[in-house]
This record gives sequence, structure tokens and C-alpha cells, in this order.
Amino acid sequence: MKVGIVGNNVSAITLAKRLRDRDPSAEIVVFSKESFPYYQRPKLIDLLAGECEEKDIYFYPPAWYEKNRIDVRLSDPVLSVDPGSMTLKTASGEIKADRIVIASGASSFVPPIPGSGLGGVFCHRTLDDCRAIKSAAAASTNTVIIGGGVLGLETAGAIRKLNPNATVTVLEVMPWLLPRQLDPEGAAVLVSLLAARGIPVRTGVAIKGLLGGKKVGEIDLGGERLPADLVVVSAGVRPELGFLASSGLAIKKGVVVDDFLETSSRGIFCLGDAAEHRGTVYGIIKPAIDMADVAASNILAAGSKEYRGSLVSRNTKILDSYLLSVGDFSPADEKDCRVVRVVEKSEYRKFTVRGNSLVGLLSIGRRLPEMKVQQMIGSKTDISSILDKMRSLDYNFS
Repeated sequence: MKVGIVGNNVSAITLAKRLRDRDPSAEIVVFSKESFPYYQRPKLIDLLAGECEEKDIYFYPPAWYEKNRIDVRLSDPVLSVDPGSMTLKTASGEIKADRIVIASGASSFVPPIPGSGLGGVFCHRTLDDCRAIKSAAAASTNTVIIGGGVLGLETAGAIRKLNPNATVTVLEVMPWLLPRQLDPEGAAVLVSLLAARGIPVRTGVAIKGLLGGKKVGEIDLGGERLPADLVVVSAGVRPELGFLASSGLAIKKGVVVDDFLETSSRGIFCLGDAAEHRGTVYGIIKPAIDMADVAASNILAAGSKEYRGSLVSRNTKILDSYLLSVGDFSPADEKDCRVVRVVEKSEYRKFTVRGNSLVGLLSIGRRLPEMKVQQMIGSKTDISSILDKMRSLDYNFS
């Protein structure tokens, strides 16, 4: 069996490994737009901050690919997919496969801000992006991050560590930071933590445009101009699906897949950031790994394993504080559950209880054991005996 994998990221390479582990004879070909072997995208923050070297971000050494007979074709992006003939058209030619897997990931979204094409304006998604930002940040005086999501805040913290002399400001269009993860009380705690570390945050701003000649110099906020010699746009990502325009595959927010992770065309699978399963595009690592395991089973034995979704968990270090969010911590309807909030100067905890089970938790401040919290939520552990303890920020779930 020949399997053509579009993408060279955590979902793609995890799938390749699972296939090789289960089928020593499969022919596995991976197509990559980038010129680098698979690297750990979260480690780009450490690389930007100067806390690791490029060699530290690669997950597998070159010998691993050779040993496992995984043919990775770098700088050879897939340009189109023909489901009828099961053909991939790439920059270097065409290849037929018995199974095709769309694991193309996502790309940075750049809002239509006038001047966003000026020099000194970057996104932070790839290793090339990281290299360019790191070079510019070392000489920056006024850095501005547009977007107060997790990646934007991580980037702000990394640049602050790399160049402590630079002014680093975060601009967020929404009324408070991380509105999908935080309520105003939690966001206020996070803003105060960032400000104490020299990163001011401005929310509810309207960005009229970026100003400069060939290179950005200011940001027009409407009645006010903010100096900026480096701008990093961190306004979210979108699934990378342009090459599928003529494929005929069912696409909504992502490529629509069933519970076997098969697309609307038989023999073509999709996973990771590009996949939409039951109306959800996850865009985070754990579901990508879960999907890779399920897809590998179904590629080798059709209909052998179902994907039922993944427990969403995000664990991020922003400067010296940890932000952990697991499960349904912001239910749309709080009528059938209890939501408990604990706020102190530099810490915040919010958890949701339905019946006697924990269904979601959000924490800012000290580090909590992510796997233990996931286990409690996933197994619907009866927490009635520890509920009072959980109201204390000293309780660490151990």
C-alpha cells in the first residue's frame, strides 16, 4: 500500500510513525512545503527567547526517517489533489497513491489592516518566521504584538526575554484577553501579571493601519499613533486548504470528516488542524495525535476504529506564570452546573462542576498537573469530598 501524506507536522509524522509501526511494508511519502524536517512548533517560543538552539526543536534525527523508510520530500508542496485518480500534483510532479491523507495544518491569518505588507511586519507560525522575528527583535526599540491570544502573549514574553531593553506592547481588539478562555476577572489578573513584567496590554483597540515608508514605524489607533519598528500579527490561524480548491471534497471550516476520519471521497483521510470533525476544528496538538492513531488504523483496516473527539486541554507558560485550561470551563448555559471562581492578585482559578463531577478548569498562576486534571474530568471522578479544598489556590490536585 502506498500512502501519500500532505503535510509535515505533528499529525502527519505521528501518522507516518503509526503506519510504520503497524505495517512494515507500507510505502509512506510525506510532502512538505517547508524546507525543514518536522520540528516541534511550541518550541519556537523557546528558540525566539534564546532559550534553546535550532537543533533542539527537531523531533527526530535524520537517521530515524531512513531507518523507518519514511520518504519526506522537503520543499515539495502539494498543489492539487485529484480524488478520482488518487493523484497528488506537487511542485516536482505527480504521484498516485492508494490512500491520501490531508494533514496540511494551518497558516497564520492576517486581518485586512492597511500597511500589513510593510517591512518589519511578521507572523509567527514557522521556523522561517521565527528566524526573521528573532533577527528583527534583537535590534527593536518598540515592538508591538497585534493579538492577545496565547501565541501573541507567548511571543511578547519571548521577545521581552530576548531584548529586555525593548518596549513590548500587546494590542487586543476584544474587550479583554482570551475571551474564549477567560472571563473579565481572569483576564484582569493576566494583564496585571504581564504589566508587572514590563509588557503593557491594551484591549478594545481599533487598529486603523500600519504606517511607514518601506518599513513600519507607527500604528494608527485612530487619534493616536503608537511607535513600532517591529510588529508581529498574531490574529489566529486558518486551515491550509487552498490546494484543495478543485478537489470536490466537502469543506466547511475545515475538511469535513466522519468518525473514521475519512473525507467525502473514499480513500482520502484528513486530520489535525485541517480536519473538521462533528463541526469542530481543534487546532491543538492532542487531538492531532489522537486523530493520527485513529487514521492509521482505518487506513490499514477500513472502519476499524472510530474517533469520538478529544478532551480539549491547553497548558501554556507565559513568562513565569502558567495558564491551564481543560474541558468545558466556560459553559454556554450555567443553569445545570456550578461555576466557582477564586481571584487573588496574581492568581486565578475557575472550575465548573456538573453534578459531583469536574467538567472544566481554568487556572492562571502556579503550575497544576495537567494529566491529573484531564483524568479527573475524563473519568467523571466524584469530587464532592474535595470540592471545598479546590476553592483554595493552595490545592494542587495531586
